[in-house]
Amino acid sequence: MERICDARYICPVACWPVGGRYWEFPQGSWEDRPGVDPAELAAAELREETGLRAGRLDHVGRLFTAYGYSTQGCHVWLATDLTEGPRAPSVEEQDLVAHRFSHGDWLAMLADGVIQDASTLAAWALLCARPPSGLPLPPACPRE
Repeated sequence: MERICDARYICPVACWPVGGRYWEFPQGSWEDRPGVDPAELAAAELREETGLRAGRLDHVGRLFTAYGYSTQGCHVWLATDLTEGPRAPSVEEQDLVAHRFSHGDWLAMLADGVIQDASTLAAWALLCARPPSGLPLPPACPRE
């Protein structure tokens, strides 16, 4: 099995309120199915946005987006044992692309401020703080 951080797939998403396209981990919600099982949603969003299927999906934790003014939250999942398949983007995601970055490129993107999506940054921090059982600690996430 490849190490957790040897590669990650992220998508550039058009963020009209802030006037640009920014890289983020696959993420989403189903407004028409608010009670959907979070694991089902995570697997579906990964498949829709990247075409990837996860052989293993580990729950890393739950985060609130901005609990000072919103109740919106998200679950963080780590998908491993990936296989490629066809993408199934929703109508509004037709121009979405997914890209696989090396670990070094990912760290450079973090250091250079290229990754600006708060959920993606928080998910990375959570993964560094507590990787799923049986998986190695991501590189660049030292413990004392």
